[in-house]
Amino acid sequence: MAKPKGKIYQTGDVVDYTPSAAKSGGDVVQLDDGRAGIVLNDIAAAALGAAAVEGIARIEKAQVAMAVGDRVFFDEDGDPYGGTAGSGAATDLPDDGDFYVGRLFEAAAATATHCLVILNRNIFDGRKVVFSEFDCETGEDDAAHVLIPAYLNPNGLIITAIFGQVTEVMAGSSEDQGVVTVSDESDNALATLTASDAAADAENDVIEGYFLQEAATGDAGKVVAAGEYVDAIVTQETSGGTPAGKIKAFVEFIAL
Repeated sequence: MAKPKGKIYQTGDVVDYTPSAAKSGGDVVQLDDGRAGIVLNDIAAAALGAAAVEGIARIEKAQVAMAVGDRVFFDEDGDPYGGTAGSGAATDLPDDGDFYVGRLFEAAAATATHCLVILNRNIFDGRKVVFSEFDCETGEDDAAHVLIPAYLNPNGLIITAIFGQVTEVMAGSSEDQGVVTVSDESDNALATLTASDAAADAENDVIEGYFLQEAATGDAGKVVAAGEYVDAIVTQETSGGTPAGKIKAFVEFIAL
């Protein structure tokens, strides 16, 4: 029986890119998979072109000093934190609408107009932890808190732990009324945090959500797809008596 053969469809440093609007050579763009790309040549709208996704790129920068290894983002609004003229510029201060480009290859002074960036070098090193505090009192905190913005997740995440900490003692008819649910952008629940110990809770009590180290071989892991955010929201408020209670939710993860 003949062995199956493979064929290179596309090398990894340059990929096909078809923009919805015309692009010029050198434009910094975000691909559908979340990675940054540098357009190689002028491309008409809806035409097939190419973008580099690996290597070292020279990119316009904002008027901020950056050190070797700094994370670099691209601001599409044309006015990045008092930066330089032009549409978009690299900056080390991400904001809504920005996307991750890579790591700084060499130091750049605040007065420098360009910087050298290692494209798509992993945004995080090792495990990282993010957190936010939630007020479980009725009517106090009904908005979702984004814990990991989509632009900080270009390649996907593996969740290693989700847990909570009581930062204000729950009050009401039952202590397990304060509940915070952590989810990904596709509304997949990653963990539910409920202060549900048998005795009355106390400040700094731990609330168990999910711990990868407790998983057995064959258990499904908690994975967040590339380009998706992770958020959390109070899904059950305290009530009865004098409603109160706060939970600080922590998410530990590894970036792929």
